[in-house]
Amino acid sequence: MLYRSLPNQCWIPVPAACTFTGLSDAAKAALFLFWLARRTQSDPDCLKRGYWVNIGSTKLRELLGGQYKVVIDELVALGVIEVNDRYSSSGANRYGRSFCKSYRFAKPHRDGLYSLFELTKQSQIKKVCADRYIDPLRLGTSGMHYASHFDSYQLVAGPANAPYWEQSTRALWMSGQAFAKRCDYLRYHSLVTQLPRQTRSLVRIGGAEASLVDISAAQPLLIGMLSQQPGLAAQIRQTAAGDGRAATNASLLPTIICCTKSGCAIGCSEMAGLL
Repeated sequence: MLYRSLPNQCWIPVPAACTFTGLSDAAKAALFLFWLARRTQSDPDCLKRGYWVNIGSTKLRELLGGQYKVVIDELVALGVIEVNDRYSSSGANRYGRSFCKSYRFAKPHRDGLYSLFELTKQSQIKKVCADRYIDPLRLGTSGMHYASHFDSYQLVAGPANAPYWEQSTRALWMSGQAFAKRCDYLRYHSLVTQLPRQTRSLVRIGGAEASLVDISAAQPLLIGMLSQQPGLAAQIRQTAAGDGRAATNASLLPTIICCTKSGCAIGCSEMAGLL
């Protein structure tokens, strides 16, 4: 089932201090910087290597086309990135393996702050976005209910410059790249539940300010709350049964509870195992 199709425009995080004035193709430069940032932020050992990231010519051609060296040279000339030209294609070196050239952000662009760059060409959007599919059978009734209500959430504008993961989540949201899935433990995951703490205050539900409370691993509190609400426990069990999952699975925990003035949305199937 197709949930979200490829957007007509999307945003990607790039170093906030970077300017694209004078570049022959600002969008291609932004694509490279986005890829370098994602690799830098996702690799816990990157700092130990002096922020160097190996990127082969195949990936560069995929991102930037056959004239990728023009983009790289312009970014080096602007002082945005640095290049380590050492590489080995044979593995006959002290490392005992082949490796490609490596790149890193120049020191002025390693302050941890990122801004958002807009892509408008479909050929470039396809490199960073994808059609989003969901599995109704795995999500179950409650999961499909949550996923269908994504459009009732809004994310208001936040700081222009922010840490990578905040901007990355905001970029996905602005690009319509919502997703919904359950992991092997059947915990519900979505773009809403993975919001960084600093971004949660920007969420609105139907235009109203929301309070997002993370109560992971708070089973005693949840049981106490539910025990004070007559009829709710039976309703949750019934919903869980509709999901086709055993209502006695105590390993399922809610990741987030979204409360507004008009009510409270909780993970019914997750709660059933606690009752």
